[in-house]
Amino acid sequence: MNRNVICAIFLAVALLMTPAAATTLTPQVLTAQVFMAKGSLSAPGGPYLVSLRLKLAPKYHMNGPDVGKTGLIPTEILFKGPAGITVDKIKFPPTHAVEVEFSKKPIQVYSGEVLVTASLDVAASVKPGKYKINAYVRYQACDTKLCHMPATMEIPFTVTVSAKKK
Repeated sequence: MNRNVICAIFLAVALLMTPAAATTLTPQVLTAQVFMAKGSLSAPGGPYLVSLRLKLAPKYHMNGPDVGKTGLIPTEILFKGPAGITVDKIKFPPTHAVEVEFSKKPIQVYSGEVLVTASLDVAASVKPGKYKINAYVRYQACDTKLCHMPATMEIPFTVTVSAKKK
């Protein structure tokens, strides 16, 4: 076989393997739970409080949501649900400063447990029933020496919508 063909095949195989290999570089350091302040929601109705509790493994932190200008990967949360159910007004708690080897200045991070809140609204067009919503947390786990590949965690949860009481 031609040497160029062998190099091209090797490169193609290496590129195909890269995404799978990259995902193994991020250790499982984050767990999450969703809590609703109210068990059943009315249509139309809201805002209803949604709380997302994130828990980082010891010795790890993740960047705050406002570090994007520094070149670091910010923590981001996105909710996706059915038409008529919206989750917005995501509120992050304050971050704290951490000194790390890879930055001259302290960076703003979260560690331990983090409670993020959001507002859920139900439109009048939503029929009574159970609905699945997904929360997506994009984050970058770091320790004081290095940061791992960014990861996205999907946290599915269900809400029950009941008819508005008259």
